[in-house]
Amino acid sequence: MNKVIKAIFLQLYWYVIVYYGSEFQNILLVISFILVGLNFIFLKPQITKGHYVFTLILFILYGLVEESIFSAIGLVDYHQESFPLWFTSLWMMFLCYYGDIFNYLASKSWILHFFLGGIGGVFAFYGGTKISSIEAMTSYYYVAIFFSWAVFYPLSMKVFYGGFMWNKILDFSIIYSFDQTGFERHKEEYFKNITSDKNEKFLITGGTSGIGHALAKDLERLGDDILVTGRDEKKGNECVTDHISFLSFDMAELSSIKDFVKKLPTFDGVVLNAGGMTETFKLTKYQIEQQACVQLFGHFLLLEEMINQNKLKDSGRVVWVSSGGMYLKGLNLRAFFEDIGQDKVSQYAYIKRAQVSLLNQLAKRYENHKIFGMHPGWVDTAAVRNFIPGFYEKMKERLRSPREGADTILWLLKDRDNKQSGEFFFDRKKVRKSIYGLFHADKKQQEKLMNLLVESKTHLS
Repeated sequence: MNKVIKAIFLQLYWYVIVYYGSEFQNILLVISFILVGLNFIFLKPQITKGHYVFTLILFILYGLVEESIFSAIGLVDYHQESFPLWFTSLWMMFLCYYGDIFNYLASKSWILHFFLGGIGGVFAFYGGTKISSIEAMTSYYYVAIFFSWAVFYPLSMKVFYGGFMWNKILDFSIIYSFDQTGFERHKEEYFKNITSDKNEKFLITGGTSGIGHALAKDLERLGDDILVTGRDEKKGNECVTDHISFLSFDMAELSSIKDFVKKLPTFDGVVLNAGGMTETFKLTKYQIEQQACVQLFGHFLLLEEMINQNKLKDSGRVVWVSSGGMYLKGLNLRAFFEDIGQDKVSQYAYIKRAQVSLLNQLAKRYENHKIFGMHPGWVDTAAVRNFIPGFYEKMKERLRSPREGADTILWLLKDRDNKQSGEFFFDRKKVRKSIYGLFHADKKQQEKLMNLLVESKTHLS
């Protein structure tokens, strides 16, 4: 009943705008703007304020372009010296149909939207020419209206109900993509439930807390068996359940990796997740910077040994957990061995860039396995709180939960759709490894990095 009353009101107001528009266009513009705002405040359409404003601006721009073109090519005469701004009120008020009156049509096909838009536009503009000062100069005006609205209406439905263009803007903003609102938006757009009909075994490095631990719990819920590693035996033992076991291991101890792998069972997949930051530049006994030793060299040698010792099944999946911070840095091999004045965050980003730069090389090296990279967005973890407290304080209300950060890893491990080895993912979608080619590592740089890692096998005892 409320929708019927609202539709009647909007139709009556349409008549007022068309009949009195040329005489009171400024007043009607103000009233229309207020009504559009009240529509959002009181009727609460299921979109954000930003999305609502974006849609309003798009409607207005579309209307201005349409009317300007039709006037310029002589299809219509508005009988005004200036552009008829009262038309803008009509385009503004049309937004008020979305979010309730048009909800039923949102799920219908674009073909229906095409014809509804075209026919509805012709009826509205034909009626408008009969009660206003507008004069159609030729019948082709209505043909043009049909096709203009046959395009506009399906487009408007996609923008309002599907987030078309708006979601691209939010993703481009980074903040509204990497944060918790980005996860919720992406989840609503294209996530499907993850199910599993078989028991599998997975290894997760750094799985005693944060994203790794959240992933282990989700895999356990799907009936899988998980081995997590970490340096803190107390935290590790607290993770142990019927399906989650723990082995203490320090990824920085490169010479111990071969013996560690000998103790392992065979896995269906491995997640290279162990991370962290050091406050100052520090070389390990292998003359490799501490962070790089754990997250880059240690993980490579672990994977190499697991495959050499047949501890990862053929077609087994490998997920290397990177960070969106790598988009801001290029590949700098010196940073792994020398203090070049980088701070801890920059060093972390250099390493994460290196991980992503390796994906293609690893896919070629391990052709019988699936190699993927991903980044989890901005996640509320102990590492974020402890190592970048300034960022945490600014963003703590927007950070993703560890489980949300782990979601794409879970999907890469359990979803059986064919995905190309060597690709990089975020929120269950393949994404670019660099933004517009910035900081991209070319093939020669990738090969040089791979050679450095292969040479580090001399540290294995």
